Amino acid sequence: TVPVAKGGTGLTSLGSAGKVIQVNSGGNALEFADASSGSMTLLQTQTVSSSTASVTFVNGTGGAVIDSTYKLYRLLITDQHSSQQEVIRVRVLVGGSEQSGSHYAYSAQSRRQDNNVYSSYNDTDSSWRLQSRNMPNNASNQNAFTDCYFSFVDGRYAAVYCNSGGWNGNNEIANEQMGGAWQQTSTVNGFKIFLGGGTISKGTFSLYGITQ
Repeated sequence: TVPVAKGGTGLTSLGSAGKVIQVNSGGNALEFADASSGSMTLLQTQTVSSSTASVTFVNGTGGAVIDSTYKLYRLLITDQHSSQQEVIRVRVLVGGSEQSGSHYAYSAQSRRQDNNVYSSYNDTDSSWRLQSRNMPNNASNQNAFTDCYFSFVDGRYAAVYCNSGGWNGNNEIANEQMGGAWQQTSTVNGFKIFLGGGTISKGTFSLYGITQ
């Protein structure tokens, strides 16, 4: 064993697989510990490569954990394209059942390359509208992404906040932002992503759970 004072670690063994070296709680020696996975955990990734009506994440399916384990979820959609120019929409699931009642409220705004601003607002819609402008269609070589955060807390309204960037379906470079709430207090155990019209033709959909 080579002590720290001599340039060593002071440890007497190699340690076991998967362990990392860290400073102990007393701040006076090194020790082995489990590697931290960080505060954000990848739960499930779904890749769309051909025409698909929707993408659904539901608790207990494909590795998704949508229950009291996490208070915040991140949905990252990359390389998103559709069969026609349309906006992305989302509905929550309760007990695995899609909720289509008029309880979705949202406000969305887009600023495009010529500095024009587009807005959309609704407090009695049947789904969340994640963008105020359309996503790229499948025939284009444009690229765009959407980054959303969801909060599902029992006894409170579900909440969502999203950013989108890149080319939209109107051949514009745009920055999108939206915020919304589902005005019910039922326990949410999943959500469904779909379009206002047409189908999802391409995209990678990754769901992360975030601890606080």
